[in-house]
Amino acid sequence: MSRQRLKRRKLKPKPLLQPLMKSLKRARQTTSEFHRIQRELDIARRRGGRQHINNYPVRGEQHELDHELSIIGGRQAYQEASLLTTGRHRTCKWVFSIITKLGLRPKKSQSPLEVLEVGAVNTQLLSVPWLSVRAIDIKAQHPQIEQCDFFDIVPGGDYNAVVMSME
Repeated sequence: MSRQRLKRRKLKPKPLLQPLMKSLKRARQTTSEFHRIQRELDIARRRGGRQHINNYPVRGEQHELDHELSIIGGRQAYQEASLLTTGRHRTCKWVFSIITKLGLRPKKSQSPLEVLEVGAVNTQLLSVPWLSVRAIDIKAQHPQIEQCDFFDIVPGGDYNAVVMSME
């Protein structure tokens, strides 16, 4: 085998989607800000014309919050930030540990565990041979992730576990 071929094998595979966001610090700020704005938008929508909900003052009107959301790049920036953070901190390891602690990890002779992953940002769980995963996201960024709203799913499938990465 040639030396050049050996060098090629040592290269890490490139992800299918390159994140536009490179800074982990910026990614964390973006996700935190996105969640804050979403919480405030939910409160503003629920309160209607009232100034407070459960003694919680609402910071601004819905259009102001929508503007703040557009300033940080909206859901697209949130998705890119999530790709970066989950790429650096593999949440699937945490999922594996919980499944194992609960005694749900199937033996080699057993069929794969049926899992519904809600809010899937990456395909880490899809590549696990002992899991049969249906990965969904409202704004899927990968062809293996089904674009659908969790609340539109008609009950009917049996799942052994549900992983929710929703806001």
